[in-house]
Amino acid sequence: MESYLSNFGNANIQGINQFPELVFSISIMRKFGDILIGKVIPLTIVLLLLFTILFVRDRTDGFNNVIGCSGLFFVLIIDHINLRESVAPDEIMFLEYAYFLSYALLLFVAATSFDILKRGEEYGIKTDSMIRKYFWTVVLGIMTVVTAMRFW
Repeated sequence: MESYLSNFGNANIQGINQFPELVFSISIMRKFGDILIGKVIPLTIVLLLLFTILFVRDRTDGFNNVIGCSGLFFVLIIDHINLRESVAPDEIMFLEYAYFLSYALLLFVAATSFDILKRGEEYGIKTDSMIRKYFWTVVLGIMTVVTAMRFW
């Protein structure tokens, strides 16, 4: 019961009185373990596998490299669809930007496989070395920029 300096439109009440209040308390808790294990870890593993493709890819057969990337794409698209169905948001969620980045990286690795096949072995060694050197810098840098744009 609270005291107010108002009669709340009831002229029969005079002075300061005790008014009953209707109070709701809502407690919301989020289970981060489910999201972490179900979405973030598989996404991280796909990125790690994509990174290892850069080390083991055959510079003379771009088609096999694309098959590896397409398998990872299939895993990502199924996981992404599952995420959208389980949460059903109206807008793009923060975690989806990591999926979009992964799609772009898969396309990039597949495209460079054919570019290396076209230009030759020496070009492939230089390209793979540069991509491996900056892979995680680019991934984490883009996610940092997305985080800053999304939350600030």
